Amino acid sequence: MREARFRLESLLQFADQLVDLITLELSALERRQAATQEALESCRQEQTAVLNRVASGCPPAPAVLVAAYAYLDRLEKKAAELCGSIAELEAAIARKRDELLAAEKERRMLLKLKEEFEAALRAGLARRHQQFLDDLAGSRHFRRRSER
Repeated sequence: MREARFRLESLLQFADQLVDLITLELSALERRQAATQEALESCRQEQTAVLNRVASGCPPAPAVLVAAYAYLDRLEKKAAELCGSIAELEAAIARKRDELLAAEKERRMLLKLKEEFEAALRAGLARRHQQFLDDLAGSRHFRRRSER
């Protein structure tokens, strides 16, 4: 008897690998977003610290004020760049999540097809087994009748 084989097995394996790959890419994007978010928070804390140092104590020299405000401007530009990076990463994460959902949907569809194939295979095997038992019982019945 010929062994039945699910013909889409290689496609199912590819779908599994694709889901794994997209999951890894998504987690890498999320780590980059978290790192960028931490950098933004650090930048904002640095801005607050500089403002507190300038505002506290005796009036600073004009040169110190100019340097402090120049540094604050650089920190503000850096914070704006980080905000832009975070927005880009959030959009990339959303696209990657959509891609992951589509890949998982395709994988689930292939799994369902495989389960249906295996169920049909089991049903056919059960039918053949029952037919064998019926033939065996019938032949015994006719053998007993002919022996009488």
